[in-house]
Amino acid sequence: MENKEVKEAYEQLNLNLNKINLEINNKVYEIEKILEDYKSKNTEKINIGDSEGIKKEILKLEGAIEALVNESKMSVEEISEYNRITNKISNNFSKINNIKNIIIPELGRYKGYFKDIKIRVKKEFEYNLANSKNILGDDFKSIFTEKFCDMKNLDEFIKEKIDILTIKETDLINKLDILTHENNKLQNDISNYKIKLKNKSEIDKLNNRLEQERNKKEKIEEIEKVLCIKVKNLNETIGKVKDLINDRKNEYKKLIDTINQDKFKYISEDTNLILKFELQLKDESLKDDIGSILNKTTVEVKQLLDTNIGIEQYESFVIETIFNSIKGIGNYKYKNGKGYLDLIKILVKDYLDLSVDILENDDKFDVMSPGKQGLIVLKLLIHLSSERYPILIDQPEDNLDNRTISCELKNFILDKKKDRQIIMVTHNPNLTVLADSDEVIVANQSGKDGKGNKKYRFEYVSGPLEFSFRKEEEESILFSRGIKEHVCEILEGGKEAFKQRENKYGF
Repeated sequence: MENKEVKEAYEQLNLNLNKINLEINNKVYEIEKILEDYKSKNTEKINIGDSEGIKKEILKLEGAIEALVNESKMSVEEISEYNRITNKISNNFSKINNIKNIIIPELGRYKGYFKDIKIRVKKEFEYNLANSKNILGDDFKSIFTEKFCDMKNLDEFIKEKIDILTIKETDLINKLDILTHENNKLQNDISNYKIKLKNKSEIDKLNNRLEQERNKKEKIEEIEKVLCIKVKNLNETIGKVKDLINDRKNEYKKLIDTINQDKFKYISEDTNLILKFELQLKDESLKDDIGSILNKTTVEVKQLLDTNIGIEQYESFVIETIFNSIKGIGNYKYKNGKGYLDLIKILVKDYLDLSVDILENDDKFDVMSPGKQGLIVLKLLIHLSSERYPILIDQPEDNLDNRTISCELKNFILDKKKDRQIIMVTHNPNLTVLADSDEVIVANQSGKDGKGNKKYRFEYVSGPLEFSFRKEEEESILFSRGIKEHVCEILEGGKEAFKQRENKYGF
């Protein structure tokens, strides 16, 4: 079997799986963040109030305002104009107060700051300059001259900044005059409406409440737009998780397609054993892990764990369970300290694996007899191992018919004994005789009376199959005859039994 291409395909599978699993984990983190943001925004929406209740309150306030306006001497248009002028006057007053009480005083503070810098630095410089000249003399005259130039530059810089602030201050004073003049005109305009307006105080209160309710409605609508985007992002992210799970499955299939090529399917050139790989889902492991998160005593969880999950349904099962856990549709009960995020992390784990089926002459391993299965395992062990140390096999003939032993198993041993020493424990003459044993070891256990052996309870003799003799005077069974005689008596039942069978068959 050529291993290089398969090995490279397997290594590539692991690289791709690591990359895909990392992407899946990143998507799960995105899901977690989206759900956190959704929960936060939804809480904010709930705290604002009930959307339907707010809409009803708006209609109620609009009706009350309309009724009060109808009772007054002003038209709806005049009320609207009155409110516009009132808002404008209020805004102008805010601007005037801001300019007079905050901006202009702040500009004055900065002008004073720059002037103070100029005076303080100049005094310190002149003082230090006089002292330095007395101490250092005229040798440092050039340095003093240079520093004096720097002082002039500082003067110019400060003057420039003060001039800019003065211009800005003048502009603000002019703007202040314009706003004051505009407000005086607006006050004059509104005086005509005040004469006509009745129930103004009550209408103002209702308008304020109406504005508050409309603001609530707008905020809820803005939040609902954000929530819709979050739901869309969540669906897209979960969809990407499904695609990645499908990509992961396809990576396994690529490896299977490579391994199942005709040039790789036979274990070796001298055997008809075929390895056929298939993709399998470790569904029991998946269900066990789900059971570690959910309370298995509830009906909903029992139904979930009883679901028949196959390879083709795997992605759909995962995604549907994720959605159900997030939306609460599944009514899953979680164990202490666990939640739907723990369940999601379990669901997206890799539960795929490769299963291998062994075939010989189109017979599958799992339908073979136990003896045939043992023979296949023996072939696999010897074929797939490159070791050269001896191999010990205990009764390889178990559960095999003699025809299989004398043909298939015998031939296999004859072939493999050339490359590797094989030691067998057997009661079958076909393996001992037909497999051309190089050395046969015969064991004997003495009876209860201690007879049958020379000294020990268990004694052994060994030699080639051709080693033949009889010593009638020898009391010990093991040492009274040769290896050939032992094999004939123990494995064949003795010479007479062998002849009787031969006569029965009519050979």
